[in-house]
Amino acid sequence: MKRFYRPLLLLLALATALSFASCSAGDAVMRYGEQELLESDYAYLMATVKEYYDYYAQYYYGSTLDSIWDTEAGNGVTFADALTETVQNSGKMMLVVEQLCADAGLTIDDAETLAEIDEYMQDLSDQYGGDDAMEIELAKIGTTPDAVERYERYNQLFTLLREYRYGENGVARLSREEVMTSFLSSYAKAEGYLFSYLASNGSSSGRTPYQYDFASDYAKADVEAFLLSDFYCVDYLRFNDEEDAKSAYDALTDGSDTFESLAASGIAPSAEMDAYVTADEFSKSLFDGLNAVDEGTWYLSGGEGTDGSSYYVICRKPVSASALTEGENAEKVDEKVRAAMVTRDAKEYFDENYITVRHILYTDETKAKEVYDALQAGTTTFAEHEGETADSGVQYTFTHGSMVEEFDEAAYGLSVGQYALAQTDYGWHVITRLELDETAFTEADVTAAMSREKMQAEADKVYADLQNGTPFANPADGALYAYSEPSVLELSQQNEDFREALLNAADGELIRIEVPGYGIYLLRKHELTDDDLDENYEAVEDPLIETALYDYIEKNFDAVRIDNAVESRFDIRTAKTMTR
Repeated sequence: MKRFYRPLLLLLALATALSFASCSAGDAVMRYGEQELLESDYAYLMATVKEYYDYYAQYYYGSTLDSIWDTEAGNGVTFADALTETVQNSGKMMLVVEQLCADAGLTIDDAETLAEIDEYMQDLSDQYGGDDAMEIELAKIGTTPDAVERYERYNQLFTLLREYRYGENGVARLSREEVMTSFLSSYAKAEGYLFSYLASNGSSSGRTPYQYDFASDYAKADVEAFLLSDFYCVDYLRFNDEEDAKSAYDALTDGSDTFESLAASGIAPSAEMDAYVTADEFSKSLFDGLNAVDEGTWYLSGGEGTDGSSYYVICRKPVSASALTEGENAEKVDEKVRAAMVTRDAKEYFDENYITVRHILYTDETKAKEVYDALQAGTTTFAEHEGETADSGVQYTFTHGSMVEEFDEAAYGLSVGQYALAQTDYGWHVITRLELDETAFTEADVTAAMSREKMQAEADKVYADLQNGTPFANPADGALYAYSEPSVLELSQQNEDFREALLNAADGELIRIEVPGYGIYLLRKHELTDDDLDENYEAVEDPLIETALYDYIEKNFDAVRIDNAVESRFDIRTAKTMTR
């Protein structure tokens, strides 16, 4: 089956909306050469275009065309005007294509294409419940089955014209040199490494911030030292009833019962022997009480928990490094100690690297500078201006690389209590720095920032190796990066920084590109070859053909004669679309 092109799609860049009112089916709206476009044909074009853009408006604007007719669509025209022009250009294109095909002797005569048109018309008839019902429904929008079929034939004629001019034996086929020129300007070839800031989370939602396994990096000696300095070893019984707790405490202190016996009896809802815990796991009162007695001595806590209903009978025991290697819980203890070390390091990183700010976002530069100057002069306060805009008084606690560059740079240049004015793509930000909000600490977010920093350091190391002549290769298992073999990339599909870096690099040049929020690329650009073009020829040639074909058709638009009196019967605002 021949490749199928919808010429209407070429017109989508010309505007953004459409309409039609009742009309007489027989008059000609437009003429070109021997072709004329009747009202029924024009009505169908208008209904088709309006239907498409109504969907477009709902998808991109969350509203119907009826609510945005007078909204500016660009270049000082409204959506209504722009879509009216789109319909007119659709009609011009239809007439020009039909006439050009007639001049070239192009007709639809292959059985497959004719069958395709018949099948489309039959499907439409079936949707309406038969030919008669279809004709009645089409008449409601001022069109006919013949107009629908003509449009389907026009689509096929468009494909014939495209093939006639630019196909393998086309009369205006693009030269290989033209295609190669476009290929060299819109594609690049590179191999490289990706140090990704993201990791697959195994769900349909995609990717989450990458988390490096910091816990596995700690040396055994450091883990032992942290265990001995920051952990407690305890036996404990936890009760919900104070009297039960007192009875157990008395039995343990006078020696009338043992911990093992009480734990096995089930009298306590929970009990554990040789449990390794940190001070953070205790309430302050439990921690202070436990530290007030000697090791080996039982302590009875008061009511613990938010509702005060937990009572602990607890004993502190000597902490031994052998807990990391001996006993059935050794692996669990080792894992817990390492996790606590990650928490320690994350809190330290948070305190050293994160800042807290509040900001007010203005779209008006003059107003933003006025507020900033007043704050600097001390004639107003930040709080007085909060609420002036929708995005004001918002507080952020973040580290480098979390905000857009201009905001980041301005905020980190402040001391607590100072003000800054920064412009970003969002507008003008008046920023003040606050004391670090410790309550904003979230370990997962902080370790993700730490992971990103580690990734950057590793990328810098590998980049230096590459600069010294180390070749690209598949990384070893466990590496922080992935390798991509030399491949051809369409630059229009790439991030702007990525695209510009590849375009400006020389063949053989090594490039380091950081895409905020995504990761770091280390790339070596390769020369594009004839073989590369052959593998991508159609993808490169197709957009060139579309542009050339449209230009060829459009140059005839001025010769299309429009009957303004007939065309004025149509109004995009009130036009009806097809119901099926």
